[in-house]
Amino acid sequence: MPPLHIKKTNVPALAGYSDETIPPGEMGRIVRRGFLNSDQALFPRVIEQFALILLGEEYMPSDGYDFQAIIHRDSSADVIVNGVPALFRAMAKRYLKRFDRASTRDIVDISEMRFECIDIREDDCIIFCFKVGWKFGLFFELTPADHVSMIKVDEL
Repeated sequence: MPPLHIKKTNVPALAGYSDETIPPGEMGRIVRRGFLNSDQALFPRVIEQFALILLGEEYMPSDGYDFQAIIHRDSSADVIVNGVPALFRAMAKRYLKRFDRASTRDIVDISEMRFECIDIREDDCIIFCFKVGWKFGLFFELTPADHVSMIKVDEL
């Protein structure tokens, strides 16, 4: 399946996920930035919530898809499903010539990742779900670089 670019509007302002039970009117921890992998018990619950909002029932990560969502300040989002164009800088275990095929066994450590052909602005939020072999990873950053919350208090 080729990459699919979905333009979404009226995306709810995502604050993250609750790290504990928080009764109404009480204070509690909300996780706004993090990385989870599919070996962690929390992973299925968090990815399902994010995916339902951003992808709907049609494109769930359990079907083998990777996806990236860039959520903009205007409550719109650009979502790429299946084939997110990502590049990373890694330490190699063996000598790799230009254009050599590299497998996960050839990589020791990943130090940097960037996304090709995708404009990410400083005030955007990102959710990135990727698949390697039979496992998934989920990175999310829901606090824009300017540290101004996307939650509008007057709308609560």
